[in-house]
Amino acid sequence: MHDRDHQGGNLPLGGGEPMRVAVVRRDGGPDAPAVDAAALLADAGGKVRDRGDLVYYNQPEHAGSAVRLLGSAQGEGGVTADWLEIDPGRVEPSVERIVVAASCDGGTFGEVEDLCLQPAELNAVSFWLRHR
Repeated sequence: MHDRDHQGGNLPLGGGEPMRVAVVRRDGGPDAPAVDAAALLADAGGKVRDRGDLVYYNQPEHAGSAVRLLGSAQGEGGVTADWLEIDPGRVEPSVERIVVAASCDGGTFGEVEDLCLQPAELNAVSFWLRHR
């Protein structure tokens, strides 16, 4: 679907500049499972320190503003993206990794068409943000 898709794996945060990543999928119609993006900030042991380190639809911003859920955007061809912005400069030293995840309601991930993670440069996401 996209030339920069990632399905599982690790991505570097780069040189400390904020970046955006999207949980992307194609609309499978009214019976398709609902997908919601989330992020978890974990320590060296792989554990979330407290509720402030969870980012999802009911808590769209990390306590220290390191990660924000920007919302969903519709693209061409029935593609939907839930965008997250990650600011490495705001990540506390005790956070070892940021896990971008998703939940699936009303079915399984196997029923979600073209589900993937897409990193983007900040200047490359204007199309998606215009189509909220």
